[in-house]
Amino acid sequence: MVRAFEAVSRLGSMRKAADDLNLSHTVISRHVRNLEAWLGTRLVDAGPRGIRLTVEGRLFAETVGTAFDLIAKSTAELRPAISRTVLRVWCVPGLATRWLTPRFNQLQLALPGIDFVMRATDLEPDFSRYEADVDIRYSEEPRGNVRWILLERPRMFPVASPDWISRNAPVRTLDDLVRQPLIHEESRDQWRQWFRKAGFEHEVLLNGPRLWSANLTVDAAVTGQGVALATRLIAADDLRAGRLVELLETDVRLGGYYFVGARERWNEVTQARFRTWIQQAITATTGGHSPGGDAVD
Repeated sequence: MVRAFEAVSRLGSMRKAADDLNLSHTVISRHVRNLEAWLGTRLVDAGPRGIRLTVEGRLFAETVGTAFDLIAKSTAELRPAISRTVLRVWCVPGLATRWLTPRFNQLQLALPGIDFVMRATDLEPDFSRYEADVDIRYSEEPRGNVRWILLERPRMFPVASPDWISRNAPVRTLDDLVRQPLIHEESRDQWRQWFRKAGFEHEVLLNGPRLWSANLTVDAAVTGQGVALATRLIAADDLRAGRLVELLETDVRLGGYYFVGARERWNEVTQARFRTWIQQAITATTGGHSPGGDAVD
């Protein structure tokens, strides 16, 4: 009950807390209600803009957060050195599913003796609570009490399946493309940004389904459902196998893939070995030079 409440107070959402703890929204809500009944006071109020903590909830959340921090710190100090061969990696779902997972055999051969635990998620871990050792995210430059390197600032381009291309009019210009059934992630903003950076000068009125993640949008494109945006890392295997074809010739870059870690654990041997491997593997995939360089605080 307390762990569920701590996640809700930290993330500000029952849904996000459920994702964080790998439980259902219903279970999280029930745990919080049971905790309130046990304490005899309201901790959380629900409103049209989501949840907010009561005065008692804020006080309890501060105490609980401090307690979990102390437990995590003591556990890390007491666990034997051999346990540090376990590396917990959080990674954006598209990259985790379409690029990293198919290369796990290569990873394990290159780094024998390391037990990898990977979670595909868009959430950012709390390194101070030892939720993860490494976070691989797609974003703008990371902020906060972390160190990071840029793995790749990829070119983003439209892709479709050969079957879809054979059934539709040729896409030779941005005007042709904007009229097609475009496949979106959580919102249509990514496509809007892409058209703007590609030089499309007219108002963009977009249609098409929203499928939440890059992994789902690329899957939809592979099965001939329309046109999706992809990067070389996400679509490398599908492009090589001929399941997808790049449309148009563009050079649009939106954000980058970053390798992020806690400052105090940045130079641990296990993390450093994994960091070197992923830089080299990305360079091999893209056929270019790794932009990683030195770590940034």
